[in-house]
Amino acid sequence: MADKTDNELIEILNKIKRFLKTSVSTHVRYEGRRINEVGRRIEQGLVNEMDKHPFKVKQLSIPG
Repeated sequence: MADKTDNELIEILNKIKRFLKTSVSTHVRYEGRRINEVGRRIEQGLVNEMDKHPFKVKQLSIPG
């Protein structure tokens, strides 16, 4: 039987899976001139999705 941490991880992965399915079904496009820009837009979408649930999400800062 999976422990609490495993169940939490499975729940998080299911949320990400739903986000990706929604992005595909709604034809959301993540565009940018550079791959970093695209990645940041996808990351923000994932953060927004996870914020809808009782998970603590910490977005990494841009090194600089």
